[in-house]
Amino acid sequence: MAQDFPKKLTFDEYYKDYFLSQKYFFDFATRGAFIDVCELRNGSRKYCFEFKKQENLPCPCCGKIMTTRDELLSFIENVKTQKGIDLSEEISKYQSRLRGVELKIAKRLIILAPKYPEKNLKDLFILMYRNSIKQLEKSQQKVILKINKLSNGLEGQTFLAVKKDITFVSRLLRKRKNTQTFKRKTFIAGFYKLLAEEENERNKKILEIISLKAKKLPTSGNSIDAFIVKYHRRSMEEIAQRLLDSSLASTEHIMPRADGGVNDPSNYLVQCKYCNNERSSMSYRDWLKRHPEMKRNIQIYMDKVINLIVDKKIQNHDFYPLVVKSTILKESEGLLDIRICGIFNYLRLKYLAHKPT
Repeated sequence: MAQDFPKKLTFDEYYKDYFLSQKYFFDFATRGAFIDVCELRNGSRKYCFEFKKQENLPCPCCGKIMTTRDELLSFIENVKTQKGIDLSEEISKYQSRLRGVELKIAKRLIILAPKYPEKNLKDLFILMYRNSIKQLEKSQQKVILKINKLSNGLEGQTFLAVKKDITFVSRLLRKRKNTQTFKRKTFIAGFYKLLAEEENERNKKILEIISLKAKKLPTSGNSIDAFIVKYHRRSMEEIAQRLLDSSLASTEHIMPRADGGVNDPSNYLVQCKYCNNERSSMSYRDWLKRHPEMKRNIQIYMDKVINLIVDKKIQNHDFYPLVVKSTILKESEGLLDIRICGIFNYLRLKYLAHKPT
C-alpha cells in the first residue's frame, strides 16, 4: 500500500490564515511586528528562491543590478563566439554590475577588444599576460623583501626555516618556469605552521607580523595582474564566469545559519554574491556601520519585489514582504524598517475586500 505523505504547503498557504487576522495584518501595515517568523515556520528544507530568477533586481545592500543564472549562462555562450567590437559591447552590457578587480578587468577588455578584432576573450588574456606577469612579480618581490627584513630578528631553527622559504620563493619568482608556480596560500600556511610549533615568545611575535605581511601578497581578488596571470590559462567559460560571478544573485540568510537561521523564504533576501560573501555572519548593526547605504537600497529592493508580486510575475509569495519585514526588524534590532504599504493595499484588496463582517 502506498504511503500517504502530508501535502506540502506553499509559502502563502502557510502564512495566509496567520496574517489575515486583523491584529497582525494592521500591525505589519503600520508599525511592523517583531514576530520571530523563523521560529514560527521552523523551516529546514532546501528552497529554490523564485526572486533569484528575476532580471534587473537590485541588490538590497550595494544597490547594483544583480545577474541571474540564465543571464550568466547567456553571457558565457555569447563571449565564446565573439571577437573585437562585438565582444566589447557584450562586456559593456554588464559593466555597471561589476566592482573591484572584475570591473577593472572589464574596462580594460572593453578598450582592448576593438583594437584586436581577430582575438577572442582568451586571446586577449594571453596578450595581457606578458606585461601582467612582470608587474605581478614586482609586487610580490616588494612584499618578500619586507618579510626578509623582518625575518632577520628571528632566532635559531626558525630563522633558518624562514630564510630557506624566502630564498626558494625569491628564486622561483626570478626564474619562473611553466612547471613551477608560486602558491601564495602554501607560502602563508608555512608561517602559521611555524607559529603553531614555536615556543620562543620573541619568534612568535615576529612570525605573527610576518604572517600578516604575507597576506598582503596580491591575489586574483584584489590585483588585475594576479587575475590575468591566474586566468590566462583557463578556458573562456571559466574566464567569463569569473567576470560576472560577484554580481550573481545569491540567497542571503537574514539571520545567519551560524546563528540558527533557517533555510526558508521567511529568512531570505536576494543579494549579490559579493555582498553576501562580505557580510558572512556579521550582525546588521556592524554591517550597517560599514554599509550605511543599505538603509536606502533595501527599500528600493523591496519596492521592486512588491511590484513583481502585484504584477503577478511571482506566484505564491504574496506574504513574503510582510514576513521578511519582521525578520529584518528583529535581526537588525529595529535599524532596518522597510515600508510595505504597497503590498498591504494589494493584500487588502485581494483577501479582505469580500471578507464577511
